[in-house]
Amino acid sequence: IRILFKDSNRDQPLVLVPGSPDAVANSVTTPNNSSPTASMFSVNGGTLELVGGRFQLQEPGGPAWFLRVTDGHFVIRDCSLLGPRGSASTLGGLIDVNGSTTIGSGRILGSFLAGGGSLIRTQCQHRSLLVTDSLLFSTGKVFDLDLSTSRRSCLDIRRSTLSGGESVFNLRATEPGISDANPTDRRPLDLFIDETVFAAGISSTHDGEPQAAIISIRKQVLDAGLLRWWGAHNGFTPLRRQYLVDPGRPTPSERWGTARHFASLFPSPHRIRPLDGPRAIPLATPLPKATQLRPTHFRIAATSLGLKWAPGGRPIGADLDKLDAQLGTVGPPPNSQPGERPDF
Repeated sequence: IRILFKDSNRDQPLVLVPGSPDAVANSVTTPNNSSPTASMFSVNGGTLELVGGRFQLQEPGGPAWFLRVTDGHFVIRDCSLLGPRGSASTLGGLIDVNGSTTIGSGRILGSFLAGGGSLIRTQCQHRSLLVTDSLLFSTGKVFDLDLSTSRRSCLDIRRSTLSGGESVFNLRATEPGISDANPTDRRPLDLFIDETVFAAGISSTHDGEPQAAIISIRKQVLDAGLLRWWGAHNGFTPLRRQYLVDPGRPTPSERWGTARHFASLFPSPHRIRPLDGPRAIPLATPLPKATQLRPTHFRIAATSLGLKWAPGGRPIGADLDKLDAQLGTVGPPPNSQPGERPDF
């Protein structure tokens, strides 16, 4: 199924906001025994493509997920998905991909996704996800990846901008009976990442503070080789103190998880022309609160080497002006100040 959304009136942009469970329960068309909505869209064994839509999940009271995909495929193209980003947005997220088979794929193309909790959650079992020309921002985790049944899945990220308040990639093995310390029966997850900006994170309670690390992973899982990084022409914020973090455990050493340690784990050709340091990708302006953030807030400074770091002297990262124009007058105003309420 392909659903195309278009504005009928330029001055009144189309925004889809799911009703709260209370409103649904009080509807005369809703059966008394119906359960609260788990997601705004649900796919079971099929394919759903959403094009040009603007969506807002309310906090609190909205569905736990924007989209749930079970053994199916999805495409998000030229969309703006705004999920809860306040202090209460710890559960759920935007996209949940699961199932009992190895069928499933996803594509996020030219889109802006913002939320809390787990922005995209999936089981890594022969599944693939492509992200291009997009901005993915979460006050929690951008990608929440379950490696318990890992069977050579891959993430392909190109010309995008990523920001996670807790982590960009959260890798875990939580299936009962499977230990992080004994992951030999699983296959690697490949991360193919090109011309992408790893920007500073924002938590749901702080303004512009760099949070956590790029990758959250158990040391045992990392040592077992379940993660393979393939990157070219990527830029890393100078504010990011740690590239790796072992959740729930003390840092093994002062060196563990640093940029230098990360480089030693994934030497060339796994990393080609990475850009880090003070002039890598500093932002033009400080980041606002998470609830006031728009795509252009991630615009990098004029002095940044990232503006000409891609092949041919092109800038790295997503086209933030395009994504901001796509969002239009919806969401936080372009020049919002702390304490102001978003437009919706």
